[in-house]
Amino acid sequence: MSTFKQKRQQLISLYSKKINRCVLGFYIFLIAIFGYCASHTQFDISADAIALKRDLQSSAYQKANLYFNDDEQILVIFDGIKPFSKLQTINGIVHKLDQVNMVSSVYAITNLPLLFSPRLYLFHLMFDIPTINSPGTNIELAQKELTNGIFYKNLFLNKKNTLTSILVNIQPPSKSSIKNNQIFANLNYLKTQRRLTPKEYALWKKTKEIDNQNKLKRNQSLQKLLLNINNITDQYENMGKVYIVGMAAISQTIIDYLKADLFHFGISAFISMALILYAIFRQLNDAVLSLCASLVTVTLSMGIFSLFKWPLTIASANYPPILFVISLTFIIYIVLRFQEVSLRNKRLSQSKIIQTTVRELKTPIAYSCLTTMVGFLSLTLCDIQPIIDFGLMMSLSIPLAFIVCFTLLPAIKFNQKKAVLKDRIEPNWPNKFVSITSNNKRTIILTALASILFFGWGTQYITVENRFVDYFTSDTDMVKSIKLIDNELAGTSTLDILLEYPSKNYWIQKEGLDQIRQLDHFLTKQPGVRKVLSIDTVVQLLEGVHGSVLGPKLLKLSLNSIPKNDKAVLMDPYLAKNGALARVVVYLPDSDTKLNRDQLITDIETYLDQHMNPKVHHDVTGLYWLYNNVLQSLLNAQISILFWVYTIIGVILLVLFRDPRLMLCALIPNIIPMCMVFGTLGWLSIPLDFMTMTIAGISLGLAIDFAIQFIYRFKKELASHPFNQALLITYKSIGYAIITTTVTLIVGFSVMLFSHFKPLVYFSLLSGLSIGVACISTLMLLPILLSASFKKQA
Repeated sequence: MSTFKQKRQQLISLYSKKINRCVLGFYIFLIAIFGYCASHTQFDISADAIALKRDLQSSAYQKANLYFNDDEQILVIFDGIKPFSKLQTINGIVHKLDQVNMVSSVYAITNLPLLFSPRLYLFHLMFDIPTINSPGTNIELAQKELTNGIFYKNLFLNKKNTLTSILVNIQPPSKSSIKNNQIFANLNYLKTQRRLTPKEYALWKKTKEIDNQNKLKRNQSLQKLLLNINNITDQYENMGKVYIVGMAAISQTIIDYLKADLFHFGISAFISMALILYAIFRQLNDAVLSLCASLVTVTLSMGIFSLFKWPLTIASANYPPILFVISLTFIIYIVLRFQEVSLRNKRLSQSKIIQTTVRELKTPIAYSCLTTMVGFLSLTLCDIQPIIDFGLMMSLSIPLAFIVCFTLLPAIKFNQKKAVLKDRIEPNWPNKFVSITSNNKRTIILTALASILFFGWGTQYITVENRFVDYFTSDTDMVKSIKLIDNELAGTSTLDILLEYPSKNYWIQKEGLDQIRQLDHFLTKQPGVRKVLSIDTVVQLLEGVHGSVLGPKLLKLSLNSIPKNDKAVLMDPYLAKNGALARVVVYLPDSDTKLNRDQLITDIETYLDQHMNPKVHHDVTGLYWLYNNVLQSLLNAQISILFWVYTIIGVILLVLFRDPRLMLCALIPNIIPMCMVFGTLGWLSIPLDFMTMTIAGISLGLAIDFAIQFIYRFKKELASHPFNQALLITYKSIGYAIITTTVTLIVGFSVMLFSHFKPLVYFSLLSGLSIGVACISTLMLLPILLSASFKKQA
């Protein structure tokens, strides 16, 4: 009989080995496939990446894009030169840029229409308006017109004539693309109001797919465009310092910084965490195995998203390190429990140790995955597409982390020889923790309450007033270029005001022009506004040519006489739909610390409501408006998100523990790290942005994870041990794992504090803080709450 059992066991062992080798082979195949896909990950650098969905789908934004399309302009700045001594070179640059794919037009001081160099007569407008390159142009007068003229002032030259800019206009999306986007937007809105009919749903699905394809192609084209512009400007390094600015350039720079920092700092973090894990596990293969398994999760996840052409944005670009952290947390629990089981019963075979470890941990880790998923899924409740993408990516990746932990890790362990582990010296700290939590309950509770009150009070000072210049350290080219444009030219940010009247030519008639002139006058008085351009500016320009006020008929004739190429500069950006739609452009400095986006927009909207003709439909839109709305939405979204997260997680904990007391014990300590993170943001005046907002998911996920693991193990030990003994065993096992996880992750995050990208610095700092506080609150406050819940046993 014993011989039969031995043979049976050998067959099972042989079968298990083959299964586990197949699992390893399958993972090697997956890593090869999805690793290749991950290397082709796409990035979204369009304006859509910093906007609310409802704003992108609004009629105002759609209208501005359809008729004016200024959101994706690129500005090339040459600093430290004498532009008028380099006219031939600038001509060459303009010509090369104009040949680049996706460029619709290029404007520089050499091809701008000049009306006062010398001054023209109105009948000259019937012919091509001269430029600097035209015969008979007076260079001194041209310099004066381009530097101080009402239209060009602070656009292409600074006052000292030591800086010049070249404006690159990008081709707008095709009409079919815009039409498809409008249909999709309308159906999307309808979908939120009622259930779509089968025909409507089919059309929604079709337009959505086309819209995604169009966005992906446009992003790829924008990236190629920026690369081509860089290649051209690199040929003119002798022209002075070159800067490339624009929304696409800023987004691409952020992505480049993130990719570079995550790569370089990721290597440093990997080495640091490997050393710490080696010191804790006392097994090099366990340390390397833990980190490599986490990398496998990240690689597979990125490969899958890349395969389905799901691009990363400013917000979701940092999801790889977050997923790595969460996956590593689960793996540390498994490895430490594996070692614990091995030491507890040294006669157990490797396969039995693996089975015992999986059996003991699959339930608590599964619930940790579920609660963490809820935390990230809650981000989809907001209207901010990059945050929604981040939430979906994380919530879809966490189950993958669970699968890798409980398939790849056991398969590798099964094919390893059983390690000979040295008996650990019993540490004294668990006894001290039991003593501290038993003898200092009042002090710990008061400290926790004081922390909640102090940091909770700080949350009222959280701001969302971000500036692009604050995203980078002062020594970066992006900061230098933004400040240069803000200080020397009109400013890096623009705000658009659209004014539409039911009949054509209204805005070139006296009533319409008077309203725009009054609006321009109001805007120029607003704090931070550097320049305002509108059709009224063009009219003033023509009146300067004529020498007096133009009558309605002569004005209309003069405007209609302007050649098509010159209209593209002077009229098309400010007038459309046969004079029924007017656009006012407001230039603002992004680096102005006194600038309040939300207040400025509110003041403008109030003025429009009170002073515009009631028949005029007015809208405020543009990149400045998009970015302001998404910032204002961040805080409101965060508040509503946290409410729903705690509610849903509470229900999940109730299902897991089947005890309302344990549910509260798990939830209460997690209030502290959340308050500390947001309180720190408030007290230190760190604005909430795309990246700092995602810290909530990490804080909540890891804090709840610590609590679940601790309570689950404690509840199991309490069934067979007295309260203090059960607490001591829990400290020695799960407590040790929590401390290991905390130290490893804090060290891993700390290397990113040296990044040039400030949101990544804040993200690393606050993530480390939240993890550390979650660890302390779990090990210090949670046992006190448990003792109050189990008074009889305690």
